[in-house]
Amino acid sequence: MAKPKTTWMVRTRMGEILGPYVQTQLLEELNKNVFSPDDEIAPSQGAWISAQALLHRDTDEFTQTMTKSRAVTESVSVTPTATTGAHSFSGTQSNAALKLVTEEPQPYTPTLQQQAAQNFPQRPVYKSAGRNIVRPLIVLVVAGSLVWVALFRRSEQVADMPTASRQSLPPVTTESPFLREVQQLIKLGRRKAALDKLRTYHQKRKPSNDLAYQVPYAALLITEGESIPRAKKLLEQLVDSKAAPNIRAEANLWLGYIKLSQDIGDFGANHFQETLQIDPKNAAARFNLGRAYLKQEKYKKALEYFQFAELEAPDMWLIHIYKGRARAALSDMQEARFAFMTAVQTAEDRWLNYIYFSLFLVGIREPLAAQNTLQKMLARDPHYEINSPPPLGFYQEPINYDEYEGAFMEVMKSGSRKLQQLGKTYISYLKNGPNSPDGEKLLRMADKGDLTSRVLALKVQLDNNAPPGQLSKALLSLPANLSEFGYYAYLLRGEAELRVGRIQEAEEDFKRALLLEPKSAIGRLTYASFLKRTNHVEEAENEIRNLLNFHPNYIPALEESLNF
Repeated sequence: MAKPKTTWMVRTRMGEILGPYVQTQLLEELNKNVFSPDDEIAPSQGAWISAQALLHRDTDEFTQTMTKSRAVTESVSVTPTATTGAHSFSGTQSNAALKLVTEEPQPYTPTLQQQAAQNFPQRPVYKSAGRNIVRPLIVLVVAGSLVWVALFRRSEQVADMPTASRQSLPPVTTESPFLREVQQLIKLGRRKAALDKLRTYHQKRKPSNDLAYQVPYAALLITEGESIPRAKKLLEQLVDSKAAPNIRAEANLWLGYIKLSQDIGDFGANHFQETLQIDPKNAAARFNLGRAYLKQEKYKKALEYFQFAELEAPDMWLIHIYKGRARAALSDMQEARFAFMTAVQTAEDRWLNYIYFSLFLVGIREPLAAQNTLQKMLARDPHYEINSPPPLGFYQEPINYDEYEGAFMEVMKSGSRKLQQLGKTYISYLKNGPNSPDGEKLLRMADKGDLTSRVLALKVQLDNNAPPGQLSKALLSLPANLSEFGYYAYLLRGEAELRVGRIQEAEEDFKRALLLEPKSAIGRLTYASFLKRTNHVEEAENEIRNLLNFHPNYIPALEESLNF
């Protein structure tokens, strides 16, 4: 029996229902601009979506993925310093909680045990065009109404010069040796050197018909805070030129980025839509358009585009964070919770994810779960998010340890005073560096402290190249089993053992760390360095290759890969 064709209905902004249309009729009407961007379209028995959103998507892809949209909607589902629009806190720590973009608080009463809040979900499964879809892996029983306090007061106000993350270049039509060299510098986090090369090329040696270099040049002018007006002029010229379509698409993306970062006009929405007209599956444009709609308080549209972005970049933690914000703005706390938890799962060493999740838990009155979440954060590699930036073009706030400290104190204010002071001092140490007085404070805390304080004190000693005798004394203070702290403790102890000449013990600890966290970037990098040091060069190279499979943007591994 033949499968019936999908039919489509249209709901105008006046509430009139039109249709049904078969797919070819619908596409014809869309191409003729018969419908307003504010009209809504849905397949039979499906969920409504804006016509504007559908213009940027293939209708078959839309039909196949609406199951996810409907399931997510109906069944439930502050970063290392580098970009403008940093999370802003009010003058008092009591206002440090994230402000979810909604004005009317709804009461919330969780019925799961608080211990369950500490358990992260299994890795989500995705489905699109034949792949698995994200399904909620936790079900919260909601009794009564929803109560939550604003999380992370986010003014979204930006500094004069927006900056961004350090990774990949926008695609260009030409892969010249010059541009490949620039791309390599950016991958390695050497943005200033890349900008200098592009500036010299722009001023002295560029061929008159070469337009491909101008998008990365403008992007770095923005991200390095050097000259936004000059970048804007270059990008506007590209948009109006006869450049290749993908170059014009990326130029629009960066014009939108400027507006988004500076809160101008529609926050760049029109530019992101122009990008999607040319490149409908551009994940950065989908994500940034969702952010623009979030700022416009169009929460349903924002959520739609975050979901669209997720289809192209399912492991992008930024997308899950903003899905959580959009869900919370729509008072969908179950799925907001799941989104924040998924962000943690997809990047377990990225501290920002723990900050967002813990503040969300405080907002829904689960302070113990929030405090346990931040205690787990302290046991993760604190340098990962600096060494593994998101792709260039995904609008992202900077790492700001002042904000991390403010959030930590807000979450921990009703918790352990010792842990509160330890975490505050550790974050301050990360901000001020190994030679700061905070390092001495951490060493003093370890004298009569618990396992966490002793492990963090060992890190301080390693950072300051403590002599072997001091390291040996620190090693004696640690128990044989460090699993209570986590994999990072084994790495630190292994490094200390290596420095005092205990080669076999160091190797055992490095392997224990990888057993606890097989995908840990710092774990594999440390073990690869050990293998290289012990003349197992081929095995070391294989470790680096495996690391880059899990963390393709991890700068230290990229630097190592240059040697083979």
